[in-house]
Amino acid sequence: DASCGRDENGRSAKKIVKEFSKTIKKRGLSDNISVRYLENTNNLALIESRRRLVSEAQGDYIFMLDSDDFLPPNALSSLYSEAIKLKPDDAKAYYLRGGSYSATASLLKLEVKEGPKVHLVKTHGNDIKAYQDLAIADYNKAIELNPEFLAAVYSSRGSAYYEFGNYKQALADWDKALQIDPTYTAAYFSRSIYYEFVLKDKAKALADINKAIEKNPDSPHGYSMRALKYHTAQKYSMALEDINKALQLDPNLPSAYKFRADIYADLKNYRKAIEDYDKAIQLDPETTYIYMNRAKAYEKIEDYGRAIADYDKVIEDSPDTAIWYYLRGKCYEKMGEPERAKADIAKARELGLGF
Repeated sequence: DASCGRDENGRSAKKIVKEFSKTIKKRGLSDNISVRYLENTNNLALIESRRRLVSEAQGDYIFMLDSDDFLPPNALSSLYSEAIKLKPDDAKAYYLRGGSYSATASLLKLEVKEGPKVHLVKTHGNDIKAYQDLAIADYNKAIELNPEFLAAVYSSRGSAYYEFGNYKQALADWDKALQIDPTYTAAYFSRSIYYEFVLKDKAKALADINKAIEKNPDSPHGYSMRALKYHTAQKYSMALEDINKALQLDPNLPSAYKFRADIYADLKNYRKAIEDYDKAIQLDPETTYIYMNRAKAYEKIEDYGRAIADYDKVIEDSPDTAIWYYLRGKCYEKMGEPERAKADIAKARELGLGF
């Protein structure tokens, strides 16, 4: 439901979905959870909206929840379990339920570290180990049933093991997935993360991304990932070549425009950076950090008025973050508005920013 309503934190439905999607990607759970956001440009009313959802659905199961509905505890896992009761040899149901348990375990770990991020169905309270065991058991059952998507199951179980800290078994599962299907690029991407962040082997990580691109040259994801590697290594021309290829394959990727803008900013080509930030915001007006980076680019070309407008947006979304008041205050200072500058810097101090 992408209605104009907002939650208790002032977030629109679109922003909630996008924040959840980022959490999923950040935690490496994209194998298990795919998030898509659809928006009607005209009011199609309830029936037509549901008809569209059914036609757009890409999975084997559909569950709908309206904005005035309550999702009771255990609802989705209960549905997977009911599907398994009706068809005990349905490998996809075990696979999906395993992904649900794995995601819950990972998000619970994130809650322990950073506080609540999303509303979780906690059928086993905060027992992370219980969810981990349930996830692995379901993946094992799916593998036992030997489905045609066996590579996906091994890859997802590998990602679960990785999240749970069992790196040896994670690597074995990704290797097995690629043995079954050498074109299953998700396993290359997951294994590349292991090589880079656990083994600290950037060469092996890059080799896996190269292999994924070789196997699926029409996917923008591989080029975007490789561009990130090149950017980190300060190989800007190679990063630009890859991100341009990603945008050639999909010209509607806001993250790619944002990333290319960051590269231009590092090259001190701030006007080109602003052009790409503009495009990213056009495609994704809800993502705060794009406004933040564009504000910094405006500062570099001494367009403090537009920088302030972007900081206004950032502060609207994050009113308790001191640094944004400080940066906006410095812009006011450079524009010759000392009273506004003092007010913002005082607010930054009030929120705990030290000088």
